[in-house]
Amino acid sequence: MVEWIRVWVVTTTWRRWRDSPHQTTRLVRQARTAAELRVLIEAARADPLASYSYRSQRILDGKPADRCRNSHRYWSPNWTRFDWAICGCGGHHIWICLHPGCSDVRVEPDFAYDCTPTWPRSSRHRAARPDTARIDDSSC
Repeated sequence: MVEWIRVWVVTTTWRRWRDSPHQTTRLVRQARTAAELRVLIEAARADPLASYSYRSQRILDGKPADRCRNSHRYWSPNWTRFDWAICGCGGHHIWICLHPGCSDVRVEPDFAYDCTPTWPRSSRHRAARPDTARIDDSSC
């Protein structure tokens, strides 16, 4: 199961590679907790020849699904279609099982109450979340 998590990306920069203890002019690291962020920033502040910046970023974390709910493996492009639904939360993976007799649609991460996915045009199966169906009232 995958989910969106927030991490901080800390970039430490030196003017010359010789000034860096890592022999590079730029070092990029990720912190998953506030304690890790504090350690990275304190280390960057301790070096008088370094400048640093940090930013918050959302990433998908976790192991993606490898089987549909009917135990068919997601390994062959002939039996699986993969799509991406753009959403305000960042997006959702969509796996569609194409095994004969199976029409399982799996969405990860799960939809939250405030998700507003935009389904890909290539997706034939739009019933993964029926309450997101749009009613075209432009003809009224």
